[in-house]
Amino acid sequence: MNTVYCVNCMKPVDTTAAHGEICPHCGFNNRTPVHPGALPYRTVLRERYSLGRVTSADGEGLNYIAMDTKADIKVTVREFYPASIVFRDNASGRVTPSNGKDSAFSRLQQDFIDMAKGLARLPESRNLPKVLAVFRENNTVYIVYEHHESMTLRAYIEKKGKMDWNTAKEFFLPMLGALSTMHAMGVKHLGISPDTLMVCSDGRLRLSSFATESLRRLGSDIDCDMVPGCAAYEQYSKNLPCSETTDVYGFTASLVFALSAQLPSAAPDRARDPKLMISRDVVRTLPQNVITAIAGGLQVKQEDRISSFERLRAELSAPASVKTEIQEIRATRELPGSSEYTPQTRFTLPPKFWLVGSFLVTALVLVFFAQKFIEADKLNVDKIMEKLESQTETSFIEVIKVPEMEGASYNDWIDELKDDSLYKFSVKVASQEFSEDVPEGYIISQDPAPGENLEKGGVVSLVISRGSSTRTLPAVNGKKFTDVLEMLEAEGFEVVKEETYSRDALSGVVLWYVDYSTGDQLPYGSVVKVLVSIGENPDA
Repeated sequence: MNTVYCVNCMKPVDTTAAHGEICPHCGFNNRTPVHPGALPYRTVLRERYSLGRVTSADGEGLNYIAMDTKADIKVTVREFYPASIVFRDNASGRVTPSNGKDSAFSRLQQDFIDMAKGLARLPESRNLPKVLAVFRENNTVYIVYEHHESMTLRAYIEKKGKMDWNTAKEFFLPMLGALSTMHAMGVKHLGISPDTLMVCSDGRLRLSSFATESLRRLGSDIDCDMVPGCAAYEQYSKNLPCSETTDVYGFTASLVFALSAQLPSAAPDRARDPKLMISRDVVRTLPQNVITAIAGGLQVKQEDRISSFERLRAELSAPASVKTEIQEIRATRELPGSSEYTPQTRFTLPPKFWLVGSFLVTALVLVFFAQKFIEADKLNVDKIMEKLESQTETSFIEVIKVPEMEGASYNDWIDELKDDSLYKFSVKVASQEFSEDVPEGYIISQDPAPGENLEKGGVVSLVISRGSSTRTLPAVNGKKFTDVLEMLEAEGFEVVKEETYSRDALSGVVLWYVDYSTGDQLPYGSVVKVLVSIGENPDA
């Protein structure tokens, strides 16, 4: 007889309990309705994975607790199920795209597969999930992960309270090597937050909830899943690329949450007012290198932000602060206390002379060393504190790095540039050229090139695509002439209208092309004649 498992804790239960009673192990009611759109309890995939309840859901898919009946271990199964563009046949469990969503479903599913393959290639790490299997079934895709008993960082902080730095670094610093390796192998997360960082029973943080980029930025075909305060500014844009520095932002925001129990303001708000609202009491407990690293990891602009996890690790692990070193220097140069022995004369000079002279020399030495330390590390403690508590746009930035615009929509960039709080340049169209590779209305090239410097307020010159120099004649038979005219002119054709009587078509309906056929390819700007019905001949 096959073992029956509780759909919540996955522990064996007797048949009666499994089909309607309260689980004696965890107290879960096995009659609880399934999550909307989910597969029924105890559905078996690949003849080995028995599904339990849905533990979480987002715009891309469903996560189930499950049992690997062959290995006899608990696992997590993620099903590609973008609810806004699919439906499920309850009888078969098959997932089907909604009307008109076939292309989006296929593209997103392939992205999901590519993401799963990338995860599966990662070296084993105690900070990243382990992929056990990836397979197709029910016209969709499943990823099977190793399961770990854990709770979210958010729940942990709500229960335990905020961390001091010594505690936080034991959780966060060990992750940085794994995250650096992850990006080196081409895998992005883009959703690092207190909800995806899990505190496991072994006392380590583990990153969970990997998904495709479509889930983690605005403007895709599915409902996005972003945590305000952890999502970087570029995730709110259609054109700005997401990269390792995007994950640096989410990781740093999560560190701030662990230290203060609060997240930064949402990135679009910080683009207008970049202050980091962290309690002064919290800031004063942090080493200065940690304050600097947090400020660098949470810069709104990508080009100003810490760009890699290796760099973030170096800054978080920097040696003692200049402030501490200066205090130590001062401590070694204190004048003797009044209770200590003071010689009455030295080299025949009175003690008052030596006391005043020693004081002046010591003061000069302290000033000299303090200045050297500050210049060497380029750190001024008071200025860093002031920057973190009331961070504003720096006035000395005269040069900006040009973002990558090539391959993006010109109209989309025009919309982006309306936000003058983030972009400090304008654009002009230098020319429009035909291109077989770049769609019409998209950017072929730019000057200056991506990554080059440009004086603030400068102009980027763009070459815009006119699309292919040859165009394909679309089907026009049976369509209204007004619609056909708009369609052909949009493709760059000049349209000539010829009219004739017809018993088979209403007046104003296009019958066919006069000289060409549907599917013919013609040069841009060609003259195309269409024959249009004027209705039945009244004299016939």
